[in-house]
Amino acid sequence: MDAREIRTRILAALIGGPVVLIMAYFGRSFFVLIMNIIIGFSVWEFYQFAEKRGYAPSRITGTGLVLLFSWFLALFRGRFVLLALLAVVLIVLIEALFKAQRNPLINASITLLGFLYISLFNAFVFLREAGSPLYWNYATGGWLVISIFISIWICDSTAYFFGSRFGKHLLFKRVSPAKTWEGALAGLLAALITASLLLSRLSGFNWIDGIVFGLIIGVAGPVSDLVESLFKRDAGVKDSSSLIPGHGGMLDRFDSPLFIGPLILLYLLATRII
Repeated sequence: MDAREIRTRILAALIGGPVVLIMAYFGRSFFVLIMNIIIGFSVWEFYQFAEKRGYAPSRITGTGLVLLFSWFLALFRGRFVLLALLAVVLIVLIEALFKAQRNPLINASITLLGFLYISLFNAFVFLREAGSPLYWNYATGGWLVISIFISIWICDSTAYFFGSRFGKHLLFKRVSPAKTWEGALAGLLAALITASLLLSRLSGFNWIDGIVFGLIIGVAGPVSDLVESLFKRDAGVKDSSSLIPGHGGMLDRFDSPLFIGPLILLYLLATRII
């Protein structure tokens, strides 16, 4: 990547990043709305992968359902999730019944996979909107989500720049020819330091939580990146789209949080923080 591309990448991050953090701070409809923008573009890009392979997932239905699911979580504060998921399955299958198209089994499966895969983002909606009023004050919930995103971005940036400069051993050659062990380990160290510093300053959290968060971010983030790379390689594309200058598509920019959010949520549930 040349100097111009690096400048474009940094500029896009400086514009987009603060918007996400500000919305996380205010929460409520502001945060659900920014999550909807990320989720909507991401699931749309995911369905494009399948279309490039000749399949025809229900793009509009799948996108609409994953967006509605965000508002459902925020409105009901995490209750009735199983009922909502059952409703999604029924809607997708009934639609497949009435659509005259080839490969209904594969198309319906891809539609559901897109919903489930991109809905992993909704762990952040749960943390911000369902967890905050029940288990900590609302401001702390905002700073929690902000701390997670800052740690993710510092981890990703460190891994990218360190790996580009010093990386020699490929992390997963079959899926990604660019990611290296050196970059991944540098990102893990950056995540541990950042998360520990940020979490230790939040009421109800400590440096141990920060270390766990850092481990989750530093390990699950690269795995989540690789999964998205696997889908892109299968579709024969370099980027999920050209939506964000210097970063590719929305799914390219926000692939790491997909696995990180649910794992942090599980950790908090297991340790009875929430």
